Amino acid sequence: MIALDQADDGRVVTVAPGQPLEVRLPAHSASGYRCWLRTTPAAVLDLEWEPARVAGPHTWRFHGLAAGQGELLFECGQELATRNRRIYAFHVRID
Repeated sequence: MIALDQADDGRVVTVAPGQPLEVRLPAHSASGYRCWLRTTPAAVLDLEWEPARVAGPHTWRFHGLAAGQGELLFECGQELATRNRRIYAFHVRID
């Protein structure tokens, strides 16, 4: 499994077809800080799991589908805020 977190922002990652990919980003539901998946390259990655509203980091699980590339884009911030949200981008290649 390939595991990514906030320190991997901007990273290019290569995944084989069928290989699992996990993205873990900070969240704290009690304070209203959440992360949302905004863009997924559906032609190359399949979303298997997305986080429920739980305390602690939010984790998404994907697996590679077919050769190609795309970008996973996440937005994190206070749930009720419309500004000052953090964007995390991971560039995915399926070989």
